[in-house]
Amino acid sequence: MRTTASRSLLAGLVSALLVATVAVAPAAAEDPPPSWTTVPGTAVDVDGLQIAFETAAVPMNPWGLHPSGVDPVPYLRPVGVNASDRTRWIGFGMDIAQQGIVEPLWEAESWGLAGDESAELTDVFSVELAPGAPLQSSLLIEEGVPSWSGRTFQIFELSGPPESGPSLSLLTTTTDPGRFVPVHLDIATEQGIPEVGRALEVTSTGASADLFPGVAATVAGDGLVAGEQLELWLAPGMDGFFLLLLGGTLPAGAVQVGTATVASDGTLRADITIPAGTALGRYQLAAGVPGERYWPAGSRRDFTITEPDATSDEETPSDGTPFTIPLTSTAVTFTFPVGAGAGTTTAAVTATGPDPSGFTLASNPPLYYHLSTTSEIDGVVEVCIVYDETALPGDPPRLYHHTPAGSGGYTWQDITTSRIPGRVCGETDSFSAFVLGIPLHDGSTHAPARAVLSSDNGHDTGLRDGDYTVSVDLWWGENASSVRLLEDGVAIAEQQLVRGTPRAQHAEFPITGLSNGNRVYTAELSNSTGTTTTHPLTVRVTDANPARPALSATTPRNGTFTLTADLWWGTNATSAQFTENGVPIGAPMPLVANTPEAQSVSVTLTRPPGQRSYAVAFSNAAGSTWSALRTVRVR
Repeated sequence: MRTTASRSLLAGLVSALLVATVAVAPAAAEDPPPSWTTVPGTAVDVDGLQIAFETAAVPMNPWGLHPSGVDPVPYLRPVGVNASDRTRWIGFGMDIAQQGIVEPLWEAESWGLAGDESAELTDVFSVELAPGAPLQSSLLIEEGVPSWSGRTFQIFELSGPPESGPSLSLLTTTTDPGRFVPVHLDIATEQGIPEVGRALEVTSTGASADLFPGVAATVAGDGLVAGEQLELWLAPGMDGFFLLLLGGTLPAGAVQVGTATVASDGTLRADITIPAGTALGRYQLAAGVPGERYWPAGSRRDFTITEPDATSDEETPSDGTPFTIPLTSTAVTFTFPVGAGAGTTTAAVTATGPDPSGFTLASNPPLYYHLSTTSEIDGVVEVCIVYDETALPGDPPRLYHHTPAGSGGYTWQDITTSRIPGRVCGETDSFSAFVLGIPLHDGSTHAPARAVLSSDNGHDTGLRDGDYTVSVDLWWGENASSVRLLEDGVAIAEQQLVRGTPRAQHAEFPITGLSNGNRVYTAELSNSTGTTTTHPLTVRVTDANPARPALSATTPRNGTFTLTADLWWGTNATSAQFTENGVPIGAPMPLVANTPEAQSVSVTLTRPPGQRSYAVAFSNAAGSTWSALRTVRVR
């Protein structure tokens, strides 16, 4: 049950922030004003009520949150005029919690917990237009709002004032081509902020995660879209609701801490590393695609990055002399190679670290050793963990190192070289997280049988468009406990498997968003006895960029003509940019991709007499494809 204070906070934030963020000026005084263009297909005239949507790229910098030079945010604003002789009422709608289900924003019921506390929402999202009155000067949202990813925006005519329960007539609509993230205005987080997308957490054995510069940890979430490749970011002082509200652009000071691919069951589990130079303070975790302003998952509470409680450091000797860093009930001994560069070696121990894989943690509660050095290493370093053998009796554990596995991923590697009760040593040429662990035995008698790889590239649309699935099939023999997929020799994803020797095993790895080119895949199937690598599979991507559009033009009349770009079949685009004599005409026009269906977009121009050359570029995440030039002569 939500408290009155929580409800009031939520209501105030929703209403105040919506009004505050739409009153947007250019990010710097020297920036030119936005160049607004009509969104194709949105201009209508209904009995003298002339309405349209306009779009522009706005270098938004509300409250100084964004650094100078931030990529402009696509903005959308309603424009028009009541050219009739009677008063008209206008209302605005948008899909909030479910894509395609447009909510009337002037009605309190659309705003969940905020609705009964925010009477001003009616004034923000509806307007009374007297005869001759322009729409934009009558609105609190006259400067527009961010064109939030994947959302549909609609303008309605109301048969009377909003409070009279009027009937509605849809006037015009437009949809952002990006991916949709639901906002649950009827559910508030612990901080009284609406829930956005899915929850993302840093896993920890304690009440909260111990996060500090240089720490490695694991993040987890569920309910996501299988196969999506997401970046993991820490955003200072901003949760998912604020991130969405501000157009999906990251604030100054945001730090990328990892990447992840959503598993076939919609779960996300990935390792992150907080860079050593990260500023201390409050952060929120977000998973998404910054270039698309798409953030489907984020943390529900702040994470505070502080200095670790148990940490110590020593100067690194250059003569190879061993040295020990004590850490409360344990210690770490280092032996650097002779000639190691001058610097400082640091060790910290916490209960937070990456999830184990292939072994169990030896200590309870867990002890993760986060090691770092500013010294240059030319060779291997011996690392020895000294532990209390009365707390860990019996066969000594093994030493595992959390090592980079390419593409931002990590894997645990057994680096043990010697073990005696109370002391376990290993060798490494890099530092991150280390832990003492006990290997798991899965009952295998030998390494897995060899599996085969295949892909469905081009099977769905006939296009080799960079979106496909790589399948791993072990048809018969000793089973594996895990499978790891490598792309061009770099590990990109891993899955756990259910063993049932000698039955067949199958795993699928969704691959998305690749540019044109060849990729070579192999898979490593492992059990507690060994690892077997498949033969390589080469996948060729040739159709990632949009198909080539055809550009046509109508015959000019009184200097006015229409350019139309048609993509008849092939990989679709997400935007189109017309040019005149090589100079862009307005902002890129958004397109809805539905490969391999046809796409069409038009622009109407009025020009003085003369001859000009026109072209159009169709673009998506993989690149751009240009049409042939079209010459238009205005007489």
